[in-house]
Parts: sequence; structure tokens; C-alpha cells
Amino acid sequence: MSSYNSILSLHELTQRPINRKIEISNEEQDELKLTNIELFKSKLFNLGLKNTIISSSSIKQTELEKCYFRYAKFVNVDFTGSKFISCDLSNANFNSCNLRYVSFKDCKLNIKEIM
Repeated sequence: MSSYNSILSLHELTQRPINRKIEISNEEQDELKLTNIELFKSKLFNLGLKNTIISSSSIKQTELEKCYFRYAKFVNVDFTGSKFISCDLSNANFNSCNLRYVSFKDCKLNIKEIM
């Protein structure tokens, strides 16, 4: 039994505010625009989100595993305590993001963006 409150699709994430523990897995949607998303202790697994823009959001203590974020733009996103595991963040841009206590394991990452 999953410890997450619900399993959603990417489409549902764009339709209404989410502020609970969720899981989204095995989906792909390029050039997605997400704003005012609040995820806490959630899981994002095996997502293809090339050229996605996520802004003014909170993705805290969330596990992002095997996600494809090439050329993604994160603007004013609070990632406090989140874990990126085996994610492709090539050419991803982090602008005004909170990256305190964030960990990156086996990720493709432009270190200049994080510093």
C-alpha cells in the first residue's frame, strides 16, 4: 500500500492546486508550465519534462527520481530538503530557487547553476 495520499497524472497537476503528499510516475510532457504547485514529501518518478517551466512553487522534502529536466527552467521554487536521484538536469536553469538541504545523486547537472 502506498504511503502517498493519491497518485495523480501530470495533467491533473496543472488543473488544480495540489498541496498534499502525492506520487506521479511514468509520464512525459514537454514544455509544460506549472505555477503555484505545493508538494511536500511527495514522489516524482520517471518523468519526461524537457523544456518545462516551474515557477512560484514549493517542492519540499520530495524525491525526484529518474526525471528528465533538460532545458527546464525553475523560477522561485523552494526545493528545501528534496532529493534528485539519477535525474538529467543538463542545461536546466535555477533562478531564485531555495536549494537548502537538497541532494543530487547520479545526476547530470551544470554545477554553475547550483552555485
